[in-house]
Amino acid sequence: MTQILNSNRNKRVAYLDLLRILAIFAVIFQHFCPGYYNADDFNKNAVNIMVSLTDWCVPVFVMISGALLLNPQKEFSVKRFFKKNVLRIFVALCFWSIIYGVYYNISHFGSDWKLTSLIIPIFVKRLPWYHLWFVYMILALYLLMPIIRIFLKNATQKQIQYFILLAVLASSIEYWNVFMPTLNFSLSEMGGYVGYLVIGYYLNRFELTNRSRKIIYLSALLSAIWIVALNWVNGVPPHTYPSYTSPFVMVISIAVFLLFKNNCQIRPNSHIARLSNLVFGVYLVHDLFIQFFSNIIPKEWCSSALVFVPIAAIAVFICSAIVSFVISKIPVVGKYIT
Repeated sequence: MTQILNSNRNKRVAYLDLLRILAIFAVIFQHFCPGYYNADDFNKNAVNIMVSLTDWCVPVFVMISGALLLNPQKEFSVKRFFKKNVLRIFVALCFWSIIYGVYYNISHFGSDWKLTSLIIPIFVKRLPWYHLWFVYMILALYLLMPIIRIFLKNATQKQIQYFILLAVLASSIEYWNVFMPTLNFSLSEMGGYVGYLVIGYYLNRFELTNRSRKIIYLSALLSAIWIVALNWVNGVPPHTYPSYTSPFVMVISIAVFLLFKNNCQIRPNSHIARLSNLVFGVYLVHDLFIQFFSNIIPKEWCSSALVFVPIAAIAVFICSAIVSFVISKIPVVGKYIT
């Protein structure tokens, strides 16, 4: 997701740039939707469909990381990786935790907030802001990256397929545990976002047969119908049940990745590449603009989720991209916080 992912600037993969840009827009799109979870039936159902059909955004970010950073055939230095990549994510996490911590305290306590009310939530009680969970997660995955690369360097294609099969199985068991808690069986250590890393690497490196792709596309369509129907029938908002790591979202994410790989094989474009490089900064800053627009836009303008959410998401994307670009130009510091 981050510019860090583009460690080899001379060998860009254009379809991954496009996929990254669309994924960040889907994230912003999703983050505008919770305001409609308790709205009238039309808006609630519309949001259910919109969120359910864009749940692939976070898994795809992780898959892009795997596609670009796990290739064992590319030169890799653990020291350089930690010095530039891991350090950069850590610094960005600390910086934006403080920014959102300050915003939270000012918005809730005004001029009465104290320094302790900023530090304690950040380092003790909770995340400083909801969307920063992704940065914690991606930092953990980056710490595992050198070990995973060793496995992939020595593994056969069949062994990688076995790993992916375990990840899908673990995801499926964890999902059904929600509905059958008496199952009392778990393989959670084998699934989750580590599985997405390896899947992204595999799909980028190996070609699937036409038959396999068609099966995945059909499965993704049926998975999307299942996710929407499950929320709709039970009358619950999106993400009530496991989402990003569910087997159904996993299938949809794989299908989206393959769609771009097999249909967006364009020559690298400098404008798309520059916009793609801003995506991590857009992710970090975008919720400040969501809060800003949510506070100043008249409620009557927000009456229809189908109209408001896409337009608002475009506005936030543009504003966030501009801010990310400006911050990235700050000498020394800019590259570490966007």
